[in-house]
Amino acid sequence: MAGTWYFYSPLLESSGTLSAVKSYANSRGYRHFEDFGKTIGLGIGFWVNRS
Repeated sequence: MAGTWYFYSPLLESSGTLSAVKSYANSRGYRHFEDFGKTIGLGIGFWVNRS
């Protein structure tokens, strides 16, 4: 799906679990890296929430 961003939040992972990150991403229409077996690389856009 073109135009859909991958999402990761260190804060969500540290205060919950990786499944908390996935749940948040899914609820806002972002993709989660683990669902697609992705790593950061050429042509992969992503959103990092540092707050």
